[in-house]
Amino acid sequence: MSPKKISIQKALKNKHKLLDEYKNAIDVSAAVTKTNPQGMITYANDAFCEMSGFAREELINHSHSIIKEPNAENSFFQDMWETISRKKVWKGCIKNSKKNGETYYVRSSIVPILDEHEQIVEYIAFSHDITDILKQEEVLKKRIDEEVKKNLQLHKAREEENLREAKFSTIGRMAAGITHEINTPLTYAKGNLEMMIQDILKLDDAIQQKEYLIQDSRTVLEGLNRIAGIVESMREMASHTEENPMFHNLYSSLITALTLASNKAKHICEIRIQNETFKLGMDKNKLHYFTMVQRQRIEQVFVIIINNALDSLVHISDFHARLLEITIDNEYDFVVICFKDNGGGIDEEILPKIFDPFESNKKEGGMGIGLNVAKRIISDHNGKIIPSNHENGALFELYIPRIHADIV
Repeated sequence: MSPKKISIQKALKNKHKLLDEYKNAIDVSAAVTKTNPQGMITYANDAFCEMSGFAREELINHSHSIIKEPNAENSFFQDMWETISRKKVWKGCIKNSKKNGETYYVRSSIVPILDEHEQIVEYIAFSHDITDILKQEEVLKKRIDEEVKKNLQLHKAREEENLREAKFSTIGRMAAGITHEINTPLTYAKGNLEMMIQDILKLDDAIQQKEYLIQDSRTVLEGLNRIAGIVESMREMASHTEENPMFHNLYSSLITALTLASNKAKHICEIRIQNETFKLGMDKNKLHYFTMVQRQRIEQVFVIIINNALDSLVHISDFHARLLEITIDNEYDFVVICFKDNGGGIDEEILPKIFDPFESNKKEGGMGIGLNVAKRIISDHNGKIIPSNHENGALFELYIPRIHADIV
C-alpha cells in the first residue's frame, strides 16, 4: 500500500475517532433521537431511553407519539412538524409522558438534516429534562404569590390601622371637648339634685307626694350617673391615666366591681364567682391572684363587662333563668378572668368590630364606647381581651400578665 493511501486511511481513522468523540460528548450531555422523514424513530441514545423509561427496541420504528402526553394539544405538534418540514430548526419545551405514565418536561431542539440536494433525509432531536427546574420555578412562583398576597394583606392591615388611628385621634379630640363641656354643668346638676333629694327626705311623711318625689328624683339621678359614666368613658378614651401600677390581687377587684354593680344586678340575675353566689360583704382576700395593675382602671373594665352582661340578661323574661358566671384562674403567664352569661350572645355582624367605638350590641341602644375603653385598658396592661359566643350567651376572656409566686 502506497504511503499516500496509508496517510489517507490514517486521516480517515482519526476523523472517525473524532466523530465518535463528538457523538459520545453529545450522548452524555443530551437525550438524542433520530427519525426518518416520515417521523419514525431510527435511533435513540441511552439518555433518551433512561429519560422516557422505554427500551431502545420499544422506540425504534415508532413515532414520537409514543411519549406524547395524553392531554397535549395536537395543534402544538402540527406547528412543530410544519416548522421542521420547511427545513427550519424548531426549539421549544415539550410535555411528555414516560412509559409508567409519569409526566416530564424537556427543552428540545429539532434539526432537519439535508443531503447534497437539499432534501431532508432525517431529523435529529436534542432534549434536556427540565422537570426539576420547572418544579422549582413553580415552587418559587407559589412562594412569590404567597409573599405578594401576604404583603398586600399587611399593606391593607397597615392602611386600616392608620385609618383607625386617625379615627381614634379625631374621636379623642372630640371626646376631650365633649367631656370638658358636659362635665361642669353635669356636676352642678348632680350636686343640686342630691341636695334636693336631701330636702325631700326632710319633708313630713304625711305629705302624699313625698314618696313620688323621692322615686322620681332618684330616677333622674340614676340617669345623670349614667351620663357621668359615659363622660368618664369618653375621658378615658381621650387621655391616658396617671395612675401607677401596683401589686394587687385581682380577685379583690372582682369583688369590688361586683359590689359596685350589685344594686343593678339584684333586680336582674344571680351572679356566681368561682362557683359561689356573690353576696355583699364577701371576703375580698379569700383567693389570691396577684398582678401589677392600675387597680381603678382594671375595676372599670370589670364593671363595663358586668354591666354589658346585665343589659343582655334583662331581656330574658324569667329571672331564675338568667345567670352570669365569673371565673378566675392562673394560666401560665396570665391570670385569666372569664365572664360568661346566657343572655343570647353577641350579634355575629358586630362581633368582629365589637371594640370599635360607637359599635353597640345593646338592643336599647348606647354609646358603644365601653368595650373600646376596656380593650384599651387591657392593652395598656400588656394583656388581651377575647370576646366570643358560647352556647346561648356571650363569653369575655381577659388575659392579664400574672406575678409568679416565686417572685412575690
